[in-house]
Amino acid sequence: MTDYISTKDTAKLVRVALKNAFPGVKFSVRMSTGTASAWMNVSWSDGPTDREVSAVTSQ
Repeated sequence: MTDYISTKDTAKLVRVALKNAFPGVKFSVRMSTGTASAWMNVSWSDGPTDREVSAVTSQ
């Protein structure tokens, strides 16, 4: 049986992971859901590179 995590819960996990990986950096994690689809956007203005953030968020 497959367990699913909601988009809202996934966004919470991403926020925690980013906060732990990059303390002191302010991130904006936005998400939305639609009919059979969902999206999440992570943005920040200073600090880590795209590659560093992707390494954390791609898990």
